[in-house]
Amino acid sequence: MNNLLRSLDKSILDFFNKNISNPFSDFLFPLITRAGEIVVVLPLCLLIFILDKKNGKRTAGLVAVTYLLSRAAALILKIITQRPRPFLVYPDLRVLGTATFSSFPSGHAILVTALALVLGSKYEKWQWLLWIAVVWVAISRMYMGLHYPTDVAAGILMGLAIGYAVNSLEKVYEKGRMGGQGK
Repeated sequence: MNNLLRSLDKSILDFFNKNISNPFSDFLFPLITRAGEIVVVLPLCLLIFILDKKNGKRTAGLVAVTYLLSRAAALILKIITQRPRPFLVYPDLRVLGTATFSSFPSGHAILVTALALVLGSKYEKWQWLLWIAVVWVAISRMYMGLHYPTDVAAGILMGLAIGYAVNSLEKVYEKGRMGGQGK
């Protein structure tokens, strides 16, 4: 990574990790970041399955597929890139929480972005809330000192690709199921 990008990455990271830190955010951001974890996704699947009488089964299945694809993509890239976590490179960072594997890309950003795209296509009136969650989870990863901004940006881009792929595959499936007639 060139020096200009590295410097920009560190400056943005410092802004979120140090400059806006406060006790309330130290409490809040570790909670927000959980939106990108199985402890939130599993109950979300269950709620969708129970509450959405018309499409809950299919949508819960899409959420599960999105979760698995997001996690697989993140893990593969983390193994390939082996980028050290920012707190390992910059000991002056505040660290809230723990992290495994390498830093690039942000698996949390991948998952919440992909879910925002998939769930947003099903529940359009909730899209605004889903995209707010993407922004807050992305910020949380930097605030907590666990990811560089470039990790988060790459995660968002990958999440968009995965969400788009899941939505596209569902449309292909539906078209085939309807005998080529589509919706």
